[in-house]
Amino acid sequence: MLEIGILDLCKRGPQQSASDALHGTLALAMEADRLGFHRYWVAEHHVEDSAEACPEVLIPLIAGCTKRIMVGSGGVLLRYYSPLKVAETFLTIEALFPGRIELGVAKGPGVTRASVAEALVSGNRWELTDEAFDRKVFELGRLLANAVAPSSDGSAGVRARPYGVPPPPLWVLGSGSKSQRLASDIGSSYACALLFPGGMGLGPQLIADYRCDFGTPNTPGATPRACIALSVVTAENEQQAIEQNRAFVSMGLLESNVVGSPEQCAARIEAIATEHRATEVLLANWHIDPAQRIATFQCLADALNLSTRHPTANRQPAPETAA
Repeated sequence: MLEIGILDLCKRGPQQSASDALHGTLALAMEADRLGFHRYWVAEHHVEDSAEACPEVLIPLIAGCTKRIMVGSGGVLLRYYSPLKVAETFLTIEALFPGRIELGVAKGPGVTRASVAEALVSGNRWELTDEAFDRKVFELGRLLANAVAPSSDGSAGVRARPYGVPPPPLWVLGSGSKSQRLASDIGSSYACALLFPGGMGLGPQLIADYRCDFGTPNTPGATPRACIALSVVTAENEQQAIEQNRAFVSMGLLESNVVGSPEQCAARIEAIATEHRATEVLLANWHIDPAQRIATFQCLADALNLSTRHPTANRQPAPETAA
């Protein structure tokens, strides 16, 4: 069964406060939980038009105001951080919300200014290399694997705290062959971002290579698990959706992968998932207004029949809140 989730980029308009944008994320997450979406991931971006620079702060807040939905990072930009600190942060969140947390890591982009990237690593430029990122992902995988119990040969070294917490699933996110090979090598789950130019053409081969090259998993018994991330614009009819997509592109945003009426979008999403042999899909949307984002995903939930995928979801209308 195809699982449908949301990738929240928390786009912020020039006249919109960070508080409004972040509260919009919480409102969308609660609605996604009610509608039957499978997961809700928040991105990490250190740019002017995004309010999400700290997914590790938002994730426990989202998990705390929802009941069922999986919550994760899409993803933590690991090259800027210590693998031990990231492991301990997510083990702590997992201990608070067992079985509902996912840890996605990515190399980028997330940052458009070199000065910002250097500030995040305190001027240690070696941390920004591909080699350093790969080492950090391997180290993070090792720390998570040793979270429940140290290795039998006593070579665990430093262990992440809190001890004894089953680690959240580790996902490697990316849009090219380097991230695919990394996910295969460490035996993690793999999220393939198709949002960028050319992504749709590369995706099927990347996922096929991931499954073929899948290595020894950090978690015993783990098997290849692939997810694709798509951008979607929907409206009452196809022409309106096309016009919305053009407006987003004129604002400097990426052209969406899926554009059309809710029914057209649902069919296209299913077809792309089949083409990529993906059992899980993440949907992103470029709307800045929280109400428009919620309306978009309400329409998609109905068209995708999410109530049949997750019959335990509460499909009753959300209660009105005071203005």
